[in-house]
Amino acid sequence: MDVTTVARDRVVLRQRAVPTTLEAVGDVLPASFADGRYVLGFDGRLDNRIDLSRALGIERSAGLPDSALLAAAWEKWRGGCPAHLLGDFALAVWDDREGSLTLACDQTTGGRPIFYHATGDRIAFSTNLAMLLSVPDVPRVVDPENLARAAQWHWPADGRTYFRDIGQLPPGGRLCWSAGRYTVDRYWQPDWSSRVRYRRDADYVEAARELLDRAVAAHSRVIGPLVCELSGGLDSTAVTATAARQHPNQQLHTVTAVSDDGAILPREESYAFHDEWARVQAVATQYPNLSALRVPAALMRADMADPHRQFARTGMPGPNPFDRSWFDPARAEVSVLGARSVLVGASGNLTFSATAATHLSDLAANGRWLALLGHAARLANAPGGASMAGLLRVAAREARSGVPAPSKPDLGPAIAARYRRGSTLALPSAPTHLAAERQGFFERTVESRRIANGTSRALHGVETRDPLGYLPLVEFCFAIPPEQYLLGGVHRSLARRVLSDRLPPLVVQERRLGLQCPEIAARIGSQRDWLTDTLARVERSPQAVDILDTAWIRATIATIPHDLREMGPDFATPLRRVAAALQVGQFILWVEGGCPGLETF
Repeated sequence: MDVTTVARDRVVLRQRAVPTTLEAVGDVLPASFADGRYVLGFDGRLDNRIDLSRALGIERSAGLPDSALLAAAWEKWRGGCPAHLLGDFALAVWDDREGSLTLACDQTTGGRPIFYHATGDRIAFSTNLAMLLSVPDVPRVVDPENLARAAQWHWPADGRTYFRDIGQLPPGGRLCWSAGRYTVDRYWQPDWSSRVRYRRDADYVEAARELLDRAVAAHSRVIGPLVCELSGGLDSTAVTATAARQHPNQQLHTVTAVSDDGAILPREESYAFHDEWARVQAVATQYPNLSALRVPAALMRADMADPHRQFARTGMPGPNPFDRSWFDPARAEVSVLGARSVLVGASGNLTFSATAATHLSDLAANGRWLALLGHAARLANAPGGASMAGLLRVAAREARSGVPAPSKPDLGPAIAARYRRGSTLALPSAPTHLAAERQGFFERTVESRRIANGTSRALHGVETRDPLGYLPLVEFCFAIPPEQYLLGGVHRSLARRVLSDRLPPLVVQERRLGLQCPEIAARIGSQRDWLTDTLARVERSPQAVDILDTAWIRATIATIPHDLREMGPDFATPLRRVAAALQVGQFILWVEGGCPGLETF
């Protein structure tokens, strides 16, 4: 792929061209504009092209690359430009006259971070942490607290990374640098005071459908075939069914990761199911233009658990490598189909398929006793519902304690005791229990999306697009009455009502969770020798031993039975903890070894 460099006396911008929309084909970035005053670097996609064109007085925007619209927007709004943009993006603008640099990234779950290191009169930045680590003089001093978080599925947030001297922009983040000084702010944050109120319940469904349609249409501007990752749950089926409706004369491909025929599965619990393929087939039957591909997980080998290629391509630990060994064959099929983008449904629990059960605490705090009793009774009577007394007891206790400040996460037993209570996110105060819960969930969702998308782009050359993180949909779902998510005592009620016109009852009425990679315990357990050998290597690093509870990890590995069929469902969580912790230990060894294999331009 082509790499373009623009150099001035005080700045060098380099960009590798990876177009993912038709408008981006042939676009050359970085590019200068305004008679050479500005230099623009841009990675991503703008979804509000029509609105931008109108605001900028551009009559014919068809065929124009997003970068041309962005350049015109920058000339009009300067540093306020990012607030007018909608889409998945990371941008950099150098002002040669002022000697200033502005960096900005999208507001929600586009998965395009910007990492930076500033010192003295110099700043280096990249959308890929591995690229930044390859820049001479960028320090590689790890941050043990954030690595401890990563070892137990809590990703760095609030502008931090795994390195003490490297930061990243938060969602809706903007960095302004000039003469060796810089500031970071957020040009967008969730507005918890915003309210959307309609007269009828049906009006919320109609509005949510319209936003879902807009979101999927915006994310479907792709090069090559249109591909969705499809499981049996509400979120990915919502994206897939909507895309199939919007493109009735176009073949839509889906890929579904499933267990291989010889997989050792745990027994099914009452709250979950293993066979997602039956639900995928039901969706495919409803849409003749949908071509569903079933992708069995590959047989587990030790080299699949080796994360060093991921380190060298992304500069960070990422998803559990044993989970990746289950999902990677499906992602590889996306590449085989010739797609550069795949639609996913990762942010649904944050938006239209949320449950909002925390709202009961807000009803108690506001003395709305009749509403509280009514909601608790309906939830208790619903299939699989908790007891009414238990719901009321929890709501009353949380109401008495007040709206919680962000709590320190419990990082679990695989981490040394001094790190088990990780640091909190620096979040503003929230007005309600539900808003406080969503604040933390929002930050965590953004970070997990960034890691997942970065890993997919680096390892498979495929970007993941998440319509359920579409900003107008996020803002709508944060503003509607929480009761809409619990209507009739049904959890995720809004999503079920929205999707009733486009999904089969088998999917819409399913109350259980679909478990992806249900055989994870057996996949990890099959590599007992690799786990033991890796732990021995990790224990040679004082930094790793300082962060990890290696005695607990060793004892947990020792519990793996020789006959993997004897493993019950209780093995999954501790073995996931072992795998995540060992990946962080290997990452520390990789950094201590000089970060071998780093890619450079």
